[in-house]
Amino acid sequence: MSCLKATGHYTYSMAWIDCLKKGKHFGRSILIVGEHALASEIRKTPKGGPLVHPRKAELTMPFNLPSIVLNQLS
Repeated sequence: MSCLKATGHYTYSMAWIDCLKKGKHFGRSILIVGEHALASEIRKTPKGGPLVHPRKAELTMPFNLPSIVLNQLS
């Protein structure tokens, strides 16, 4: 809880607390904090803006496969 209070200045914060463990692992937790990135901090892609991702080639298969392709080995 002290870590959560210490990071209160962040816009976003989330904590997961594990109350099911016993012994030395009781109360273990994960704390994630964050802020929005500035446009200058985001790497731009060759296609344009920072949120535009190049489309990867898709592997396609013919819709009607010949029956020889559909066997026990395939």
